Amino acid sequence: MIRPQAVIFDYGNVLCHPQAVSEQQVMAEVIGAELNDFSAMYWRHRGPYDSHELDLDAYWRLVAQELGLAISQEQIEQLVHLDNLSWSKPNEIMTDWVVKIKGQGCSTAILSNMPLAIRQYLQKHCSWLPAFDHSTYSCDIGCIKPDSQIYEHALAGLGLEPEQVLFLDDRQENIEAARSLGMHSILFVDAKKTAPEIEAAFSLPLIF
Repeated sequence: MIRPQAVIFDYGNVLCHPQAVSEQQVMAEVIGAELNDFSAMYWRHRGPYDSHELDLDAYWRLVAQELGLAISQEQIEQLVHLDNLSWSKPNEIMTDWVVKIKGQGCSTAILSNMPLAIRQYLQKHCSWLPAFDHSTYSCDIGCIKPDSQIYEHALAGLGLEPEQVLFLDDRQENIEAARSLGMHSILFVDAKKTAPEIEAAFSLPLIF
């Protein structure tokens, strides 16, 4: 059994529940777009938004521009608020597990592609998010997973070598990048499906 010195968590779809289609539908309605068209543009430029290459005004104006729509400052504010809310529903099984891990002396960290607006919202409004020993957010360091730099930032913040950590993420490309650096990594599907894989290989508290 492997005893990691730290567990590093992705945020979206791991520590929080996935964004619902209905939540994107409401955002699409704010600017009068069809859901499928809005969703395509929402994700197309998410990387530069996550890395803070685009600030919130630039991101939402670009989304509207590519949809062929005008957008007001009031609409941008509505979209930012709705976007923040859509990524702030706690996955309580996993946040409770963070606390269990720390209680047994294992360090914890967040490693997330996240725009500045959401990071600030979480820090201000989401007291349910546990305290972590280190946090690496893409908006703060100007790069996103699966760039190796963002993983190295997390490892340096923890003061650990790759083989000393377990990394959980819901995207295969991010898992593969972590493994290429020597990190123990598991693709997170949901707590029920992922727990047996963790329990089979790692000496950590049970998720359930």
